[in-house]
Amino acid sequence: MAVVGNPNFSIGESSPVKSPNFESSSDLDLCVKRKGGNDIQEIDSGMAKEAKKTREVSEFTDFFGLLRIYQKEMIFEREDYDPTVEYSPSDDEEDEKKDMEEHPYDREVVLKYITQVRNSGGFDVDVYIPAWLHVNLVKFMPVEMSDPGVGALMYKLAKVAIDEINVDMKSKTFELVEVFKAVATTNCIGLAYLTLAVKRVGVKPATITIQAIVNFHWNSPFDLRQWRVKPEVEA
Repeated sequence: MAVVGNPNFSIGESSPVKSPNFESSSDLDLCVKRKGGNDIQEIDSGMAKEAKKTREVSEFTDFFGLLRIYQKEMIFEREDYDPTVEYSPSDDEEDEKKDMEEHPYDREVVLKYITQVRNSGGFDVDVYIPAWLHVNLVKFMPVEMSDPGVGALMYKLAKVAIDEINVDMKSKTFELVEVFKAVATTNCIGLAYLTLAVKRVGVKPATITIQAIVNFHWNSPFDLRQWRVKPEVEA
């Protein structure tokens, strides 16, 4: 698997545009249900990862090649891109036709989504794109932390992350303060891109920001893939 940074291609930036929330029908909900919602079993991550090498990195791995398609100009960035020409559902795809009618293509929203995924490696995504575009875009979904089931799942993943980071550090170095932001992949690939506020135990200043990629595939235990202290953003 290739290791990628944050490729930054110049494309049109835009102001935030409200996009419909498809979370109720998403694969993330399916994963939550299969994991049992609030009844998910916690694992002893310290014991499970005792023999592993540290998962602290300076740059994240592009797991499953999810970010690869964003490394070059995408079809959606063309000025002449017309979804009605480029993508036409067949006659038996009534649900997709209805979705296209109810949630028409919004170039500004899609460009913002592409920019956010490309520049942050999937961590800083806060816009939704129409579900019918998923056929051509790997979809990173900003998580609604106010949803009780999904929010509880993200906090369980965050706890796993912090427990396993402490294993990497060989001591109880961090305590979870807050899940600041969460982005999840769809199709039950089952990766959560978490931005966490954590407290350094016995050290001041006490709070720092950590980024972590955590596996939550419905058919495997929760597992920290990689983590890092979030780099300072230059002005």
